[in-house]
Amino acid sequence: MMCGQSSAPHLFVNGIQLSSAMKISLNWLKTYLDIEEAPTAIADKLTQGGLEVESIAEYTNTAVDLERLKVGRVTRWEPHPNADRLHVATVEMGSQEPLLIVCGADNVSVGCNVIVAPVGAQLLDQKGHVQLVIPMRIRGVLSQGVLCAEAEVGLPTTQEGVALLDTGLAIGSPMSQHFASYNDTILQVDITPNRSDASSHLGIARELGVLTHSAPLWPSVAKFQEPDSSNASLQVHIDCPDLCVRYSALVIKNVHVKASPAWLQNRLKSIGLTPQHNVADIVRFVLHETGQPVQALDYHTLQSGQLIVREAQAGSSFSTSCGAEKKTVGGELVVCDARDRIVSLAGVLTSAPFSVGIHTQHLLLESACFSAAAVRRNAKTHRLHTDASFRGERGTDPNISAYALKRTAMLIQEMAGGEVATCIVDLYPNHIKDTKVELHYDTVFKVLGADLSKGTIKQILSKLDIAVSYEEENRLLVSIPPYRVGVKRQIDLIAEIARIYGYDKIQPARRLSHTYLEHYPATGSLQNSTGALLAHNGYYELRTLPFVESTASHHIDIESTESVSISNPSSTSVARLRKTMLPAGLKAIAHNIHRGRKHMCLFEFGKVYSRDAAWYKEEQRLCLWLTGLVMSRHWQEHERAAALEDLYGTLYKILHCAGVTDFTVEASTACDAYAAHVQFKRAHTCIASAGVLRASVCSGFGIDQRVLFAEVFWEAVLQSTTGLRAVSPISKFPRVIRDLSLVIDKDVPFSSIQKVFSDNRSDVLQQMVLADVYEGPGLPPNKKSYTVRCTLQSQHHTLTETIIRRAVSKLSTAFERQVGALIRTSVEK
Repeated sequence: MMCGQSSAPHLFVNGIQLSSAMKISLNWLKTYLDIEEAPTAIADKLTQGGLEVESIAEYTNTAVDLERLKVGRVTRWEPHPNADRLHVATVEMGSQEPLLIVCGADNVSVGCNVIVAPVGAQLLDQKGHVQLVIPMRIRGVLSQGVLCAEAEVGLPTTQEGVALLDTGLAIGSPMSQHFASYNDTILQVDITPNRSDASSHLGIARELGVLTHSAPLWPSVAKFQEPDSSNASLQVHIDCPDLCVRYSALVIKNVHVKASPAWLQNRLKSIGLTPQHNVADIVRFVLHETGQPVQALDYHTLQSGQLIVREAQAGSSFSTSCGAEKKTVGGELVVCDARDRIVSLAGVLTSAPFSVGIHTQHLLLESACFSAAAVRRNAKTHRLHTDASFRGERGTDPNISAYALKRTAMLIQEMAGGEVATCIVDLYPNHIKDTKVELHYDTVFKVLGADLSKGTIKQILSKLDIAVSYEEENRLLVSIPPYRVGVKRQIDLIAEIARIYGYDKIQPARRLSHTYLEHYPATGSLQNSTGALLAHNGYYELRTLPFVESTASHHIDIESTESVSISNPSSTSVARLRKTMLPAGLKAIAHNIHRGRKHMCLFEFGKVYSRDAAWYKEEQRLCLWLTGLVMSRHWQEHERAAALEDLYGTLYKILHCAGVTDFTVEASTACDAYAAHVQFKRAHTCIASAGVLRASVCSGFGIDQRVLFAEVFWEAVLQSTTGLRAVSPISKFPRVIRDLSLVIDKDVPFSSIQKVFSDNRSDVLQQMVLADVYEGPGLPPNKKSYTVRCTLQSQHHTLTETIIRRAVSKLSTAFERQVGALIRTSVEK
């Protein structure tokens, strides 16, 4: 049986507990290390040493107020005068008057010390509800309290009937003194992936020992004895030694599976685990004590006492403890018996048919060190995350495999009886050697900026169990033990030295410098300036995840490319990578609308993903969303509905900010998600698009108002710009503005008007923008009116009326000849 209950849940994905935090019992910790500091001081030391303590919580194992419960002694025990199965006890209460209590238990006698709940105290009923103790007349005798069973106090049940105390406390003392050890302080420690050595109570004790200059005491297994001869069969074969580093096993016969003693149950409950039975509890206790996963199997369920560690074939089945049937996909590391049945998913859990139950008599204990990558693959493939896989995925210490096995066997013999029936089978095909790393003193100084003495460095390394193999004037050759999984390079050694020495002791140098120049890419600068431009124009930035649900955008298919699916997604909400950012923005808009915010200008920089038959593709995009009203910036202008022209104007600003000016705007037919759509093109390449979304698309996301959407193909923009923007001095001469109203055919796009202006642009004609579009009464059929606003200005002199009239006349004639425009008015501004 391998423990499968997480002690510090932070996140649930499909009902699976995912957590990087671990609960540490301070009482448990103190059994290995002599430490008297306050919990806050211990937490500070661990945090400064690189193990962040997220919280400190007080824990008590009882559900009632122990101050109201007293230690009592039975001085008389007589049959009830009116009931055959009841007794009347006279209970001495110290300074108080003796109490008469009617009791139905049969394990009490004169002289027993008991837990007494006098009138006014609280106890738990059979359903776990708190009940007040009141005087009660039972068959004619007034009972003045209750002689308590363990369950009534909320304690683990270790004896039938009334709880009999073995205590040296004075009669009448509150029970809180007797159960002082049941109160505890729990530290929740965040374990980073490189600190598997600290994923246990002994690991934390070892870490604190380094920080407090004391050594933890590991429980001794010196008294473990192997039998002279085996009376059970046990054979282990490892077919893939690269995935199974070490495998240790033995058989214990004639055990008695029953409830665990109170101290063990309390240890597990203090870190959030529910006690089961003595064998399962011992296995989990050793895991949280040493960090080494151990599993117990029902020996009778195995075929010929034979185990094979191998890679699974596709389609093999195994079952979890909750009865769920799983099928292997092929390649998982598993442990099988002689009939090729999967006994366990290596490093994760035991298959249910082989688990230990209440009727189990013979055990096979296994303690193994599997490849961290193999355990991680098993857990992620089948979405099974357990306390065992939490350690196995980060890497366990192969050198304590046999130690953990002996420790488990000794505890089982102590609490469940039985005798060791085989010698330990200990297979270690490829012995893991210490890692050799060179450490240069001058590099330590360059990285930390602190002048640590050689003696200090060697002293810190010694505390970390890192031995010096060879030393020269300016360097060391050190041996790093296998349990230091995250220490493989010189920079890792320097990080270890820094955290033990103390980051707070490293003072900043008088002169700060760096050894290289970081190149800041122009693309990042342009993105920042574009974001600032949008923010100044009233847009708010979105940050969304690049995942989409399988059905999130079935009605949105802007691109013809296929989407990218994620292998082994943790849930259906992250099953694919997005190929458009549109759905995420619509979800955000719907979220805000449902909370009363109906007017929005949003933008987001992000990546989209796609693939074709042979390649995967990742592209950067800038997307904009407009919906609701556009708020006026002038008191004389009214609010109005967001229009496509607002997006046009914003895109013009973005492209000009990027230094892209030689583009055209072309209207396109309604397509996919758009009811109306235009494209910004440069040399036949689309660099941006904008449009009004179809009502059906918006309603699919619960939006009942019009939404406008624009998309900038950022990489195309970057390829179109040199990063330079043309600038000219601001003219000291006044500018003149003329509005021209052009009546043209409906099928003439505005891009044609722009082209005419570009072809006839002069030193005087500086700029033209679209001021208004009109269709309706007053115009001939199939006609529309564009009002364009032209800016005229000279760098050298004030414009005369003759120059202005000549320039406007030339432009008007060009409009008439090239696009067939009828010039209606010319208004001076």
